[in-house]
Amino acid sequence: HQRCRSLFDSGAIGNVGGGTCHTMSRGMEHWHPNPAFFFKDGGGSILDLGPYYLTNLIQLLGPVKAVSALTSIPSPKRTITSA
Repeated sequence: HQRCRSLFDSGAIGNVGGGTCHTMSRGMEHWHPNPAFFFKDGGGSILDLGPYYLTNLIQLLGPVKAVSALTSIPSPKRTITSA
């Protein structure tokens, strides 16, 4: 983040008009010590991790004018292997 902030502030990358963020992981069940709550109604990585990504984008880009999102279920059944 600090490197991006530096590039933005110096003008090294020009005028930035938007940003994107992605959660790139096989799933919480592979690394989290107690991931069951992620899979309950109202849970999930978007609500747990999303605020960090969005806060970073807002800090870099400024106020939000529009938002869009995509989601998918890569695997209908997950096996917790981290426990």
